[in-house]
Amino acid sequence: YIGPSTPTIPTGTTFIVKPGTVGPNITQNDFNVNGTPGNVFIPEGNFLTQLLGRERRYGGTVNLDYDPTDWLKFYDHFIIQRTEETATTPNQGFSAFDPAPGPVIIPANNPFNPWHVPLAPFLGTSLAEFGPWYTDTIIRTFRNVAGATIQLPWNSWYIDAAAVYGESDASQNIANAVKLRQLQEALNGTLPQLPGVFFNPFTDESFGHPNAIFYPFLRTSQSEDNHTDLIQYRLLAGGTLWALPSGDLTAAGGLEYRSETLVQSNDVNSRNFNITSDDFPGHLLSAGRWVQSMYGELSIPILGDQWSWPGLRSLQVILDERLDNYSHFGSAAKPKIAVLYKPCDDVTFRATYSEGYIVPSLGQLFAPETQFLTTVFDPVKGVEAPNVVLVQGGNPNLKSENSYGYYLEAVWSPGSKDENSWWHWAKGFTAYFDWYQVELRNVISLRSEERRVGKECRSR
Repeated sequence: YIGPSTPTIPTGTTFIVKPGTVGPNITQNDFNVNGTPGNVFIPEGNFLTQLLGRERRYGGTVNLDYDPTDWLKFYDHFIIQRTEETATTPNQGFSAFDPAPGPVIIPANNPFNPWHVPLAPFLGTSLAEFGPWYTDTIIRTFRNVAGATIQLPWNSWYIDAAAVYGESDASQNIANAVKLRQLQEALNGTLPQLPGVFFNPFTDESFGHPNAIFYPFLRTSQSEDNHTDLIQYRLLAGGTLWALPSGDLTAAGGLEYRSETLVQSNDVNSRNFNITSDDFPGHLLSAGRWVQSMYGELSIPILGDQWSWPGLRSLQVILDERLDNYSHFGSAAKPKIAVLYKPCDDVTFRATYSEGYIVPSLGQLFAPETQFLTTVFDPVKGVEAPNVVLVQGGNPNLKSENSYGYYLEAVWSPGSKDENSWWHWAKGFTAYFDWYQVELRNVISLRSEERRVGKECRSR
């Protein structure tokens, strides 16, 4: 605990309870004043913790294929999985970093407070007497893909249509959490169920359960449920447009529709910031979106086969384009151009230029605001600023991350085709050189706390 600025207890003084302290009379001699973290008593015995979680997995898959004719095929692929993990960790208690209405204060009138001034938590206390946190996490996932492929009778053309449905449900329950507001009332002696009875925060909790009378009114569980689903419809087609002397001129393309949703919920105490050291405080995310896509590819053999000469054995160009239209983002079209050139059978050059993007996730767009306390470095004053309130949440105005990629490759495979080549003795040897560069723009990230504090100070 760290005391306020008073004539007798300067700010920054810490008080660490000595092992073996049980009360009911707590005096100043029961504390290590300005003790080191090594003086902190960690109870064991009934409070041993299992830091390595135990996990159980069950799953299965079913694949079905049916070919009624040579040119028609139906297929269905189904996968299901259930994972459960249980773990035990120390009770996190409370600390100075609990959000409003925290942090918890030990009032001056608490009879177990021998300093008779309000004490605020610095490192806080683990509240191990409430029992460790028992965490049970269950994830259930299944996905099904059903479709049909038609092989058309000309130029290797095909059509493939498919539908996808996927769903994942995850739940997490953490036992032995502590209600923040009710704990403060118990410290104040104003808990409605026990008026005039005070919670004792200064005790060695390995000796019995000194505050057991409060457990029914302070102990609770944290819970979070997440549900995601994906629906997708896809239509693809491709084949040869024209058989040229240099090779086949081919094309492929497709249409796609995809929708996705994410729904999160938590217990009422977590939702209303009434859990000390909460794992998932505040209102969680519920959002969804859809995307419509179309894409195509054209492979052009300019040189090759019958149209080839020494120094011009092969030259191919591949053109790709993809257009996506998002319900909460807008549309984007990105190209890709690839070139292959072979001056001879043993040497190949490749070059590619591509553009890509990643749209913000549902969490980055629509996550509700959360507040937490932290200590940051103030670059303006050159000092650390403790207990700074930081607000963090989604930004619906985020744009996509964009990438621009460049790739070059040279490959030498001596004697790859000519058995009479002078290099035939080295057949099977390959040497290559690769160079690539990826340029990222509009990268989505969190601004560091120091930059935010410095900007706020300068704006003032």
